[in-house]
Amino acid sequence: MGEPVARSRYPESGGREEPVAVNRKTTARLILESPKVAADGVVTVRTRVNGMIRPVARVLGTGGFVALLLVLALRLLPEEHWPGFLDPDHWSFYFGLSLAVASLLGWTFMLEGLVALRERTGWTIGGWLFVFFPVVCALITASHAHDWIAWDEARFGLLLGLARWYPPAVVGTCLFAFWYLDAQKHDGKGSRTALTAALITPYVLLFGTLAVGFRVELLEESWEDTLYALGNWALAVQIALAFFAAGGA
Repeated sequence: MGEPVARSRYPESGGREEPVAVNRKTTARLILESPKVAADGVVTVRTRVNGMIRPVARVLGTGGFVALLLVLALRLLPEEHWPGFLDPDHWSFYFGLSLAVASLLGWTFMLEGLVALRERTGWTIGGWLFVFFPVVCALITASHAHDWIAWDEARFGLLLGLARWYPPAVVGTCLFAFWYLDAQKHDGKGSRTALTAALITPYVLLFGTLAVGFRVELLEESWEDTLYALGNWALAVQIALAFFAAGGA
């Protein structure tokens, strides 16, 4: 049998009905690529913002990691050996702030892993996996958390669970992809892979605490103390960290 046809009226044909072939493969391709097209429209602004922020985040993250090492070293020193301009009672604030800044470095690594995965999976499938699905999951999770939609957990428990854990899985996959590809680039040198893992750790700890819900007493207390010390800046910092913690795009 031949291809099914649809009728279309063309003015230049004098009003006669002309057969137009409907290519099923083309239709399927358009359906498959529609999420990618929509996702690309959504992600364009964020991609540009990421491109502008990434170089600054890398520099700040490197400085934050050095500061984090110094703060951890201070923890081992007797209080009388601390520099005079630092208060031992504020150690949890120093730790939380340096951890947050150091996590920016891991965020840039996550982006590099994301780009590598999208290039390898193709932009159509990558649009589904790394942009469209995370956005849908975020909307479902937000609608459930804020009671925008009355989700029946007995009926939609699997969907809600998938929406809750898919974005963190994307972040973890992107970080692993960066770590693995970086190790391959440097012939799997142990010192290099260990350093990369150490540089990623602050982002993993902060993301796990804020986005996944890890319950680590030191992290929770230091973060609460940090937000309290920041005062009016606390909300701005939380919004910024929500941006950096997001997976996809």
